[in-house]
Amino acid sequence: MDHDALLQASIQRLEQVILCYEQKLKEQPEDDAALWNTADIADYLKLSYKYTNEYITTHINFPKPVRVPTKKSKQHCRPRWYRKDVLDWARRYKTK
Repeated sequence: MDHDALLQASIQRLEQVILCYEQKLKEQPEDDAALWNTADIADYLKLSYKYTNEYITTHINFPKPVRVPTKKSKQHCRPRWYRKDVLDWARRYKTK
């Protein structure tokens, strides 16, 4: 098998794996108690991480974060938000 054929076969296999994982994700029930980080929120809103971090998560009406303490620090915890709270917040801004 030449290099190009091997590369094409690898790409096709990766595409199959990606499709399989996407299907599994669609089949899983959404967990309203799931915690989202800033990157998750940015992905959902189709915004950049920087914009989401600077303007969305700091918006006065945005849900308050959950701060899970770590072993190293109880003060410098990365914020997390309940998925349901973020979705509810976004729905309030739906145009009619």
